[in-house]
Amino acid sequence: MKKVILLAGKLGSHVRGKVLESAAGATTLRGSPGRNAMTIWFGTDFQILSDAEKVEWAQWSFASGNSLLLVPPFDTKEEEVIPTRWRIRRRPDRPKGSSEVLANILSSEVEYEIEGRLQFLAEIGGRWKDDSGCTALFRRHPESGVFVITSLPLWSMSVIGNEAALLDWLDRIDELAGEAQALDLGDNHDLPLSNDHIAMILHIGGNSFGTEKQVLEALSEFGVFELAPKRAEEVLQDLIKGGFVCNLRMTNKALNFIARSPYRAYLQELEAIKQ
Repeated sequence: MKKVILLAGKLGSHVRGKVLESAAGATTLRGSPGRNAMTIWFGTDFQILSDAEKVEWAQWSFASGNSLLLVPPFDTKEEEVIPTRWRIRRRPDRPKGSSEVLANILSSEVEYEIEGRLQFLAEIGGRWKDDSGCTALFRRHPESGVFVITSLPLWSMSVIGNEAALLDWLDRIDELAGEAQALDLGDNHDLPLSNDHIAMILHIGGNSFGTEKQVLEALSEFGVFELAPKRAEEVLQDLIKGGFVCNLRMTNKALNFIARSPYRAYLQELEAIKQ
C-alpha cells in the first residue's frame, strides 16, 4: 500500500484491528484522516453514525485519493441511503467460490451479501460465482475517491500467512481511489494547492461574501464542488494564511495562479459575468 491505512471507530482499539495492523501496517485513526488515505470501519460503527456524520464521511471519500472501506459486522435490519441505496443481508449459506484470491481464502467465514445501487467490479471480486454481492463501491465520478463495502472479514486470522493476497486486494482499492495531486504553482509559493483549494478559490471568486460563515454555508449549496464541512474550514484557513484569499476575495496571487492553470476558462467566465 502506498497510502496510510487508518482504522476508524471501534476497529482501532479492537483485537480484530490488531490483525490489520500486523498484516497491512494499519494504524488507529486519531483526528482528521487528511488526504490520500484509506479508512477502514466496522460496518456497524458507520451505520450508527448520524446522517450528518455519514454524509461528511461520504464526502471525504469522494475526494480523489481517498477510500472508505466498510467491513463486517453489519446491521441487516434496514436499508442505508448514504451515499446511495445499499443493504446488507445475511447469507442463507456460504458462497461457492470466486475468481478473487482473497475472497476464496475468506469464503468459509463470509456471513453477508451486499445489494444496492453500487458497482460490483470484477477487478476487486465484486460478485461470487452464484452472482451474489461480495464487494461493491460507489464513486461520484471516474476521478473521485471511493466508498467501498465488502462482506469479506479482512480482520480474520486467515489473512495471517496470506498477507500478500490482502495487500494486493487493498492495492486495487487504492488504485481505484486515485491520487490527490497537489498542483505545481510554478512560483515560490508556500502552499501546494490541492483540488479542494482550487474549488474554494473558484467558489469565492464567483461570489461575494461578508463572513467566513457565509462562505462555508454557500459552499454546501454550490453543486459543482463539494467539501465536507471540517475540510472546507481547513481549506479556507489555508488560503487565507497562504495569501490566496484576503477579505474573502481572491487576491492577485490567486488570480495569477488560476490564469496559468487548466481552470483559466472558468476564471474568464467569472470575469465576463462581473463585467
